[in-house]
Amino acid sequence: MSEKWNVYESFQALLELGPFHIALEVILLAWVVWLLVAAKSRPRAIKLTKKEEEQLLAEWTPEPLLSSTPDPNHPALHTRTVHGKLGHYVDLGNGPLLNLASNDYLRFSENKSIE
Repeated sequence: MSEKWNVYESFQALLELGPFHIALEVILLAWVVWLLVAAKSRPRAIKLTKKEEEQLLAEWTPEPLLSSTPDPNHPALHTRTVHGKLGHYVDLGNGPLLNLASNDYLRFSENKSIE
C-alpha cells in the first residue's frame, strides 16, 4: 500500500495554496536560515591579558555621583508630615489641601458608620 512520492503532485499541492501562505513559509524559512548564519558570524569578545586589565583599571577615574552638594533649602530635603486623619482633605501644616493621593473617591473614610 505504499505510494511513491510524486514531485508533480507535490508541486500541484503547493500551487493550490494561497499566495499569503507561501509568502509566510518563505519568510519563516529565510528567518531560520538567517538565525543559523547570524549565530556563526557573531564577533568574538576580545580577551585582555592580566597586564592590560591592570593598566585599564589604573587609568580609570570614576566620575562623581553628584556634581556638587545640594542646596540645604531644597524642598525635597524637607519632609512633609500629615497632621490629623486622612480624608478628602489633608492638613500638611499650612491649611487643608485636597487629597489626591488616596483612592477614597466616595469619601468612605469620612463616613462614621463605615469606620
